[in-house]
Amino acid sequence: MMKNWNLLIVTQKMDKDDPILGFFNSWVKEFAKIVPFVTIICLKKGKSDLPDNTKVLSLGKEDGISKAKYINL
Repeated sequence: MMKNWNLLIVTQKMDKDDPILGFFNSWVKEFAKIVPFVTIICLKKGKSDLPDNTKVLSLGKEDGISKAKYINL
Protein backbone atom coordinates (compact mmCIF):
# COMPACT_ATOMS: atom_id res chain seq x y z
CA MET A 1 0.00 0.00 0.00
CA MET A 2 1.20 3.53 -0.79
CA LYS A 3 -0.10 5.32 2.32
CA ASN A 4 2.98 7.55 2.70
CA TRP A 5 3.36 8.51 -0.96
CA ASN A 6 2.06 11.58 -2.72
CA LEU A 7 1.19 11.23 -6.37
CA LEU A 8 1.96 13.58 -9.27
CA ILE A 9 0.02 13.10 -12.50
CA VAL A 10 0.79 14.92 -15.75
CA THR A 11 -1.98 14.77 -18.34
CA GLN A 12 -3.28 16.61 -21.37
CA LYS A 13 -6.73 17.41 -19.99
CA MET A 14 -8.58 17.08 -16.68
CA ASP A 15 -12.26 17.27 -17.57
CA LYS A 16 -14.89 14.75 -16.49
CA ASP A 17 -17.11 15.71 -19.46
CA ASP A 18 -14.44 15.05 -22.09
CA PRO A 19 -15.51 12.16 -24.39
CA ILE A 20 -12.00 10.70 -24.58
CA LEU A 21 -10.20 11.60 -21.34
CA GLY A 22 -13.22 11.93 -19.04
CA PHE A 23 -12.60 8.49 -17.52
CA PHE A 24 -9.47 9.87 -15.87
CA ASN A 25 -11.59 11.77 -13.33
CA SER A 26 -12.70 8.42 -11.85
CA TRP A 27 -9.13 7.12 -11.81
CA VAL A 28 -7.92 10.13 -9.84
CA LYS A 29 -10.72 9.61 -7.30
CA GLU A 30 -9.55 6.03 -6.78
CA PHE A 31 -5.89 7.09 -6.46
CA ALA A 32 -6.94 9.71 -3.88
CA LYS A 33 -8.35 6.93 -1.69
CA ILE A 34 -4.95 5.28 -1.26
CA VAL A 35 -2.48 8.19 -1.15
CA PRO A 36 -2.47 11.26 1.09
CA PHE A 37 -2.36 13.83 -1.72
CA VAL A 38 -2.67 13.87 -5.53
CA THR A 39 -1.39 16.74 -7.67
CA ILE A 40 -2.45 16.91 -11.31
CA ILE A 41 -0.67 19.11 -13.87
CA CYS A 42 -2.61 19.49 -17.11
CA LEU A 43 -2.65 21.59 -20.25
CA LYS A 44 -6.37 22.23 -19.95
CA LYS A 45 -8.68 22.12 -16.92
CA GLY A 46 -12.40 21.55 -17.26
CA LYS A 47 -15.07 20.23 -14.92
CA SER A 48 -14.09 17.79 -12.21
CA ASP A 49 -15.49 16.51 -8.94
CA LEU A 50 -12.36 15.44 -7.12
CA PRO A 51 -11.84 14.94 -3.38
CA ASP A 52 -10.25 17.56 -1.12
CA ASN A 53 -6.87 15.81 -1.14
CA THR A 54 -6.38 16.60 -4.84
CA LYS A 55 -5.08 19.73 -6.54
CA VAL A 56 -5.33 20.47 -10.26
CA LEU A 57 -2.81 22.87 -11.77
CA SER A 58 -3.47 24.01 -15.33
CA LEU A 59 -1.02 25.45 -17.82
CA GLY A 60 -3.87 27.63 -19.07
CA LYS A 61 -4.93 26.25 -22.43
CA GLU A 62 -8.58 26.83 -21.44
CA ASP A 63 -7.74 30.56 -21.29
CA GLY A 64 -6.52 30.57 -24.90
CA ILE A 65 -2.80 30.85 -24.21
CA SER A 66 -0.93 30.21 -27.46
CA LYS A 67 2.17 28.07 -27.88
CA ALA A 68 4.26 31.22 -28.34
CA LYS A 69 3.08 32.53 -24.98
CA TYR A 70 4.01 29.22 -23.28
CA ILE A 71 7.59 29.78 -24.43
CA ASN A 72 7.66 33.23 -22.83
CA LEU A 73 6.22 32.12 -19.47
